[in-house]
Order: sequence, then C-alpha cells, then structure tokens
Amino acid sequence: MIKAIIFDLDGTLVDTEKAAVSAIDQTFQEWGISLSPEVARSVAGRKWEIAFSKLKPFFPKNVSDEEVAQKILDQYQKNLVKGPPEVSGAREIVHLFSQFFRIALVTGSTKRQALFALNHLDVLDVFEHVLAAEDYVESKPSPEGYLKALSLMDLEPHEAVVFEDSEAGIQSAKNAGIKVFAIRATNHFSHSQEHADGSIHDWLEVDEAWIKKNLTTS
Repeated sequence: MIKAIIFDLDGTLVDTEKAAVSAIDQTFQEWGISLSPEVARSVAGRKWEIAFSKLKPFFPKNVSDEEVAQKILDQYQKNLVKGPPEVSGAREIVHLFSQFFRIALVTGSTKRQALFALNHLDVLDVFEHVLAAEDYVESKPSPEGYLKALSLMDLEPHEAVVFEDSEAGIQSAKNAGIKVFAIRATNHFSHSQEHADGSIHDWLEVDEAWIKKNLTTS
C-alpha cells in the first residue's frame, strides 16, 4: 500500500524553473555573456550549488565565484517577488492527497525558498518533512534526498510515490526505488521523462477517482 506522497517543488508544485533560468540569463547578459539553451537545460532541476558548478566555466574572470552566485540568487528572488507561480491545481491537490497519505517534500532549492513557496501556496502545515538543499549532500539524480525522506518517515520505497518534472529528479526517485509520476506542463526544457512510471499534464487531471486508480494499490 502507498502510505506517502513525496513532492519535488520547482516545476512540480510551483513553476519556477523558467524564473531560475531567466535569472541566470539576465545575470550573464549583464556581463555580455550568452549561454546556450543546452546550458539552461543542464542546470534545471538541480541544487543551486550544482548549477553554479556547471556554470563556472562561463563565469567572468574578473568576478569572484561568490559574487556571481549571489547576483544570480538575488535576481531569482526579484523574479519571484510576487510569489512563485503555482502549477495549476497544486494547493488543492496537496490538501486532497493529505486526506489519504503522509506528505513530504524533497527539493534542490534552499530551505528559505522552499518554505516561502509552501507558505505562498498555504500548504506548509500539511508537510510532515521538508528536505531542502541544506538537508542532504548529493544533488539529484542521486537518490540521497528521497532515501533520507523515506528514512525519516520509516518507510520502504514501495510505500511511497514521488511527483517530479525534471530528468534529474525522475532519475533520483527511480534510483531510490520509488515509483514516480512526471508533470508534463512545466517541462519547459524538454527533459526526458521516459523513465517515469506515469505522467499527468498538471494537477487538474487528478481527483479522488485518479488517486484510487493509480495510488491505492501498487
């Protein structure tokens, strides 16, 4: 039986990945540096520190790594000053799922960003555990974050289901041995979702009938 739902955050509950990539592009453009779409695709769904490590070859030579990182994060916060855009139906589905399952989150965003987003959606109190970038070492596609969530909840992989959007996130869940559904509506960078066990366009597809069909037995 499925006992818990573990959500990713960016691209799953809030549609922030375009804002993150836009922050990177805006920052580099100020230095006259153009990044290819492939670079943007490679950092989507990763911890910021991993994104920065992938971007480092493009950093301007006369600016410190710390300054580049902070400038990108500051621009990202500016892009989301009114709150992160909700993936259609996200807040309703979190509350609906909580009637049937335990709820947790594993994200590569910082704790501050995660709590801000969940508060913005008015769902923070539903989450039993919120694991952010500070709470585990290895970024997705490593299974570390999801395995830690299972450990904290005293669950086996077959007792949980993950919802993700990025290729790295989907692979992270699969590497942890957890069934994973992909969100298609926010796949702005054409990540491969072929290894997911199923998919939905967005949360408006999901209701009690969908839950009973897809999640009550596995």
